[in-house]
Amino acid sequence: MRRYAILVGLGAFSVLTLAGGCRREMIPDPPAAVSKTGKPTVPDLVAYLNHNAQLVQSIKSTELEIQAKQGNESIGLQGTLFCEKPRNFRLRGKVAGVDAVDIGSNNEEFWFWISQGKDEDGVARVHYCSYADMAAGKARMPFPFQPDMIVAALGMGDYDPQKEYTIREDAKTVSLVEKAVSAQGLAVQKVTQFNKITVGPNKPQVIAYYLLDDKGNEICRASVLEVQTIGSAVVPKHVKLVWRTQQIEMSMRLFETEVNKIDAPSAAKLFSRAGLSIPAANLAKGPDTPSGVSQEMSIQRTRLNAPVK
Repeated sequence: MRRYAILVGLGAFSVLTLAGGCRREMIPDPPAAVSKTGKPTVPDLVAYLNHNAQLVQSIKSTELEIQAKQGNESIGLQGTLFCEKPRNFRLRGKVAGVDAVDIGSNNEEFWFWISQGKDEDGVARVHYCSYADMAAGKARMPFPFQPDMIVAALGMGDYDPQKEYTIREDAKTVSLVEKAVSAQGLAVQKVTQFNKITVGPNKPQVIAYYLLDDKGNEICRASVLEVQTIGSAVVPKHVKLVWRTQQIEMSMRLFETEVNKIDAPSAAKLFSRAGLSIPAANLAKGPDTPSGVSQEMSIQRTRLNAPVK
């Protein structure tokens, strides 16, 4: 069914290259996003973001609601989300109680499985790729792979104080802009947008994360619509993800959310695809078990999406 195609966007957006680890020292009161003079500065904004990131080593939501849309097609899922620095991630979702999506990452590789995303031979494989192959440009990625947007939207992203940033302002917002390189090796701009006024409870101070190309055109964005405070950390409760060119929108609501509650034994099993009894295909090399269908043919036929009925 065509509506399953939008789940591939979820995989593209959710597979992570997370930032560095969390420090465990005592954390002072959060700095203000805007200086006392009322004029935002780069050090103020970076300090505000890093303060929260230092509080969050991991996030898990055992009651995740997803509403996704592409064009006029939409789909709803229920599932779970687990995320741990530096690169551990797992999202599993069901449609009407049936397994529909499994997306994950660890230090070595990322993977995604879409139940209705079948290859030319009718097999719904788990597609995977090592980060080394991805960086070397060996993997064919027929979708907008933007690896660090989710971690930023979850409030876990670390910002290097030594990097060069610029500030953009309008009447209601102030944005921190950083030049970067995408997973595909292209020049991009990463924009973190703040509400200019101090907000109340459950309202986001950081309202959006944008990824722009080198000409300033929007590639994708994550808007934070509602937040929740867990301990001293502020994490999202409602996030909307948009890929304008692909006409994909996705709303995620996180319930039963916990911070820093993933233990090492659980992580070893959780952030691995070893337990998946599903045929696999390497995005850089092709199916693990020969099926008579090349990976190139598979991608061209399905674009890693479900066949249209």
